[in-house]
Amino acid sequence: MVNTENKRNWLRVLIDSLELPSTAEFCRKAGLNRGLVDKLVAGAHRPRMDTLEKIKKAYPQTNMNWLVSGSGDVLEEPLDYHEDFLLIMYRKHFKEKQESRYTRALATAVEWLIREEEEFEELERNAKAAGLEDDPFLNELKSTLLLMHKTRRLISEVIRETKDKPRGLLDMQKTEESWENRLKMLNERIQTIVYLLKKE
Repeated sequence: MVNTENKRNWLRVLIDSLELPSTAEFCRKAGLNRGLVDKLVAGAHRPRMDTLEKIKKAYPQTNMNWLVSGSGDVLEEPLDYHEDFLLIMYRKHFKEKQESRYTRALATAVEWLIREEEEFEELERNAKAAGLEDDPFLNELKSTLLLMHKTRRLISEVIRETKDKPRGLLDMQKTEESWENRLKMLNERIQTIVYLLKKE
């Protein structure tokens, strides 16, 4: 990808970065008049926002920040529907309201999702190695693992809330230790399932 702040030749840089066969192809897909595009390429006009939006819609891999300010990478990996939805929801409900509690909870949820997916993948690998990939027992293990994942998240949230809202130092310590022990035991049970270990 090209990194540039040369505003005068921005459209030529973009067309080259997109590796298009011609300016005409760019105009056709973006729905822009060739005369306007030629003037923009020559630097005779500054682009209007609706023109930039047309370009972004036609070529979603174009970095909107680069189009507007000329800084950053020309191209970026386009977001799919779910990525775009999550980004919009984050900006609307978390970032703008500056609720650190919700932002932290969202980040924690994402971390759990990643860890849980890794554990499911590890279980499938171990089941395949043990010749259990077609065994109905594997589905039972997956269901149990899913339930444990939900329980682990709940316990982790209780621990976090306990730390955020202590009633008293001694009471907090006892409560936290109790939940920490439960979490430790649950993680051990999860590992038993994931690695197909026999209970002692």
